[in-house]
Formats: sequence, structure tokens, C-alpha cells
Amino acid sequence: MRVIKIGIENIKFNYTSYSEDLFNSVKRVGNSIPIRVNKIDADLYEVLDGHKRCSIIKDLNTANIASVMIVNDHSCAGSGNWSSKNTH
Repeated sequence: MRVIKIGIENIKFNYTSYSEDLFNSVKRVGNSIPIRVNKIDADLYEVLDGHKRCSIIKDLNTANIASVMIVNDHSCAGSGNWSSKNTH
């Protein structure tokens, strides 16, 4: 899994209502917990978890940038073969 920052316009999500407390928290602290997404295309992502946070980022109308965790991107995955590394 990788964490990157992308524009909210590249994220496919369901606009969802949210509490004022959550809105104020994201406004004050920012998006501190990455939104879990699947990569659909080169520049398109689909939300797995974080529809409310995406809705708030869109409504804040500031930078419109979200930190996301790409769940189905295994390009940074290490080798599954540990036998060559464990030599004790």
C-alpha cells in the first residue's frame, strides 16, 4: 500500500452528509488519516473508506488535495521470499 496526495477531482466518491464536529476537525487538523482508495485508472481512484472526509474536502474548497492510501497498488511490495534474507 502506498500513501500519496491527489486532487479530489480524481477521486470517485459518494457525497455524504457529515457532522459539524467532523467538519471542524478536518478544517482544523486536515486529513490526518489517509482515505482508502483503489486505483481504477492512471489518474482515477475509487473510495473504499472515507466518503465523508472526501465530501468535507470538496466543501472546504481550499486546496482540494487529499492524502490517500492506495490499497490495490503493489508496486512497492517487497519480495515474498524471506529465505534468502534469514541467515541466522
